Amino acid sequence: LSILKYNFLKVLPIARNEVMNIIDEGIVVASLKGEILDVNEAAWRFFSRGVTEPIQQDEKGLLAIGELMRKRFPEWHRALISCRAGKAEISQETDECVYYYQCSTAPLDSKKRHMLGSISVMRDVTEQKKQNDLLRERAEHDGLLGILNRQTFFEQAELELMLSENENSLIFFDIDDFKRINDTFGHIAGDHALRTVSACVQRFLGTDALFGRTGGEEFAILCWTTPSSFIIS
Repeated sequence: LSILKYNFLKVLPIARNEVMNIIDEGIVVASLKGEILDVNEAAWRFFSRGVTEPIQQDEKGLLAIGELMRKRFPEWHRALISCRAGKAEISQETDECVYYYQCSTAPLDSKKRHMLGSISVMRDVTEQKKQNDLLRERAEHDGLLGILNRQTFFEQAELELMLSENENSLIFFDIDDFKRINDTFGHIAGDHALRTVSACVQRFLGTDALFGRTGGEEFAILCWTTPSSFIIS
C-alpha cells in the first residue's frame, strides 16, 4: 500500500501538468495581487499572437503576459486583481483573422477559506461566433439582395428615429411595371432587375442610411440627412 501511494503521489503532479497542456482551453493562474503565476500551452499560444517579440516560457514571459492583459484586456485584468468570479468576452485581431474568447475567472481558496488567487479558463468561441453572426445576418437581411428585410428595417428605423435629434428623410419606392418584367422575361430577369436597382441605390446612399426591401419590388430608405435629389434611371 505504501508503494502504491508513493507511486500515485509521483504520478499525480505529472498527470495534472499533462492535463493542463493537453486541453484546448487556455488556463491562467494568478496570485492574490493579480500577478500571473502560470499559464498552459493554449494560453501561451494566445498571448504570443500578434506580438513583435516572442514571449518566453519563463518568469519574464509571465510578467510580459501580465502587462499584455493589463493593456489589452482591462476587464479581465480587473477580475484577477480583485480575485472575484467573473466572465469577460475578449477578441484578438491578427493579420489572418479575428479570434474571440470567453474568459471565466474564479477565486482560489485554501482549505481554511483564505484567498490565494484566481484561475481563469479561456474558451475559443471564434467558430461559434461566426456561425451566430451568419445566422443573424440571414435572419436580418433579404436573401436575394443582401439588404435589410422588412422586419429588421422597420425595427432599426424606429430605433434610429427615437434616438435621433436631427431631421431625417424616410423614402418609400417601388419598381414600376415589375410584374410585366417577370411575366415577359421570367423570374430570373426579375431577380436581375431587383439586384440592379438595389446596387444603384446602395452606391448612391453609401453607409449613411438604412436601406431595406419591404415587399416584392418595394423598398424603403431612412436617410440621416435630406437628399437633394433621388433619381434612378
